[in-house]
Amino acid sequence: MNHITIGKYQICLIHRKMKHIRLTYNAATGRITVSAPIGVSEALIKQFVQPKLPWIEKHVALFEAKGKQQQCEYISGEQHFLEGIAYQLRVIENCSVNRISLAAGDIIELRVMPGSTCKHREILMDTWYRARLAHRTASMIDKWAVSMGVQVSKWGIKKMKSRWGSCNTRKGNIWVSLELAKKSDRLLEYLVVHELVHLLEASHNSIFKALMDGFLPDWRTRKAELNEKQAFA
Repeated sequence: MNHITIGKYQICLIHRKMKHIRLTYNAATGRITVSAPIGVSEALIKQFVQPKLPWIEKHVALFEAKGKQQQCEYISGEQHFLEGIAYQLRVIENCSVNRISLAAGDIIELRVMPGSTCKHREILMDTWYRARLAHRTASMIDKWAVSMGVQVSKWGIKKMKSRWGSCNTRKGNIWVSLELAKKSDRLLEYLVVHELVHLLEASHNSIFKALMDGFLPDWRTRKAELNEKQAFA
């Protein structure tokens, strides 16, 4: 991935098969990306982006402010994502047991015992997310490890701030981010395939990309969907 500087912003530049130039802002990472058709010059890209600098500045400010406000309180009415779908949280307090379940109308129902704190609810939600993600991940690793002819020594789920997953090629260990519990199966599958391919090729070189093309031809689209959440211009 290349970078260009326009105004005070460093912008990631991606060339891919597409018809039009697209400008996006990633609210999760603060990354600004320009995706352009293969062959489009840097001069034309800068010409496209320059008039949109006020848009970039506006959305950077909006998303940064929104990010500060998005700290979950785990109260009724909040929006939480699960497996690619947006759900509304419904908290039922003073229950005899702690329990989380899905209810009709895209509701996550969180039943908590008396005295439940925000941190306690966060732990309950993370534990629930982890269990569901573990089930989904296990079946995908089993499927793809056989298809690729690789062996995974150990895999697990971690809270990660800046990565979707990791692979220790020497030990054969795979880790996936707990945040993937919120993403759809097709995005989780991309991450699993990505990390397993590293057991065949450690670097992100042409061999790695060719392997990805063979196993998951639309992996670039899935990667973009995972990483670009997402304001458009």
